[in-house]
Order: sequence, then structure tokens, then C-alpha cells
Amino acid sequence: MSRETDHDDGVRRLVRGWLDGSPRPEDGACPDTPALDVPPTDAHTVIATVRDLLGPQARHATPHGLTGLTDRRFADLRLLAEAMVLDEHPSAPGWSAAERHEAACWTAVLIERQGDDGVERLLDALRRTPRTGGVTRR
Repeated sequence: MSRETDHDDGVRRLVRGWLDGSPRPEDGACPDTPALDVPPTDAHTVIATVRDLLGPQARHATPHGLTGLTDRRFADLRLLAEAMVLDEHPSAPGWSAAERHEAACWTAVLIERQGDDGVERLLDALRRTPRTGGVTRR
């Protein structure tokens, strides 16, 4: 395993522990049941919801272009977004790697701009979103 992968796995385990307050197995195995109480949906719906929450400036921008963060800080926020939202979303295992990456990047911008409140607004909006099956092609 590369040093970066070890770092990424460690960050995910740490954030998961914060979210549920319980210890995780040392191997980093996740429970089979996602932690987020949101309906299954496709990645495009999650991405569109995040962009809507970010406002009109997100319509024609790239995620990294909306922040003044260094590449490393943006990558750290992306990992946080993956651990808090994507790793715990019931449909995310069925999304392609590109879809997961894009959703993580947009969610990182939401966290940078709106913090925990932004994540809560995202979850509330996703709970109101009609179910779309949740799985897209890989």
C-alpha cells in the first residue's frame, strides 16, 4: 500500500469514528449498512443537489475553481466528503469511480463553504429527492 493510500484509509477510519462514536475494526472494514438515512439515488442527483446548494456560481465552474484552497487542502476536504457522505450513502457503491470522485469534489466545496450546516442541508435535500434507483453504470 502506498503512503497516500494509508493516509486516506486512516482519515476515513477517523471520520467514521467521529460520526458514530464507536470503534472500528483495525482493518478498516465498514459495516454493510450505510449510515446515512437518505433514499437511494444516482450520483448525478447528488451532484446536482450539491451544486444547487452552492448557488449560481456553481453552474459553470469546476469544484476546485470555486475554492482558494491549496491542492493538498482540497484533497483533504475531498477525503472528508468521501468519509462523511459518499462512503455512507446507500447508493454510492454502485456509482462509477468518476462519479464518486466528482460527487466528492463538489461535496468538498460544500463543506469548505458551508461546513457541517452544508452537509445537513445536503442530507435534508436528498431526503426530499424522489428515488431514482440509485445505481448507474460503472
